[in-house]
Amino acid sequence: MRISEYLRTTPRDLSRHTHVVHVDGRKTDGSEGSVSIAPELWHWIEAAIPCPVSYRTLWGYWWDARVAVGKRYGMVDEEPLNVTLHDLRHLHGQWAVDGGAQVDEVKTSLRHASLSMTMRYLYRSHG
Repeated sequence: MRISEYLRTTPRDLSRHTHVVHVDGRKTDGSEGSVSIAPELWHWIEAAIPCPVSYRTLWGYWWDARVAVGKRYGMVDEEPLNVTLHDLRHLHGQWAVDGGAQVDEVKTSLRHASLSMTMRYLYRSHG
């Protein structure tokens, strides 16, 4: 999900019996869809929807996490790691391809409008 999609998701978008989250995508024509969740992870979804914090608070937690990781790896005087919450979405796609998923499957799971959009984010596996 994109961050804005997550923040708009409500309990009505959850299908407890099928472990599916409906995504009311608005970015492109193909953005609307559904995401299947592993049953053993479903309790995390129910705890996280609706988002229990504001966008500003979510962003603040992300900033703090980036700073903490930087300090752990000796980057105390540098800017926090330049990783956005949206980068995690693309990391999912990269890990899926690295794990053997087909690029068209990843395109579908990311709900990209075109295969070329998906390919922009698959650095290691595709040069």
